[in-house]
Amino acid sequence: MKRMRGRPKAFDREQALDAALHVFWQQGYGATAIGDLTEAMGIGRQSLYDTYGDKHALYLEALRRYTEMRLDAMRQTFEQPGSPVAHLRTFFAMWKEEAMSCNSGCMMVNSSTEVGHVDDAVARLIEKKMHRLEGLLQELLERARQAGELNDAVSPRALARLILGAAHGLAARAHLGLDEEEIDDVLGSLLALIEQPAAAVT
Repeated sequence: MKRMRGRPKAFDREQALDAALHVFWQQGYGATAIGDLTEAMGIGRQSLYDTYGDKHALYLEALRRYTEMRLDAMRQTFEQPGSPVAHLRTFFAMWKEEAMSCNSGCMMVNSSTEVGHVDDAVARLIEKKMHRLEGLLQELLERARQAGELNDAVSPRALARLILGAAHGLAARAHLGLDEEEIDDVLGSLLALIEQPAAAVT
């Protein structure tokens, strides 16, 4: 009698993708083997290939998911009613908490440093997401200027780029460990620049 083969065990695609995301985030692209991924995702090698494609395709999907989560968190914070600068303070507090609790740094910064200069697909994805991040910050800062919280002499676009540059500089150093005083110095300096006009009003 011929033995019937059972159906492959079903799995949650998004949950498995999140598991892959964390492996890539912690280890980087080059140091991550297919075996690391299948073990973390709880699936077989063939299921990985059938569902996501190869390792590179899975990495791109994980990186895209990571950046979208970051964008959504920023958007939700910035779209709340109230003071734009207060929203920026909330964003800085979230940024500080992540920097203090995670020594893996920012996956987007890590990807840019590790493979962005040799992988066109990764470079294009990061460039697109960076443009959107900058746009969200610029829109918030323009609202701050309209609300009288930002000096007209300060360019929202330049300030958005400065904030992102500082964020990525700290993220790139997260692997070495960041102390709270260093983060507070950077965030305090940025806030002093942003809020200087309001503080100067008598």
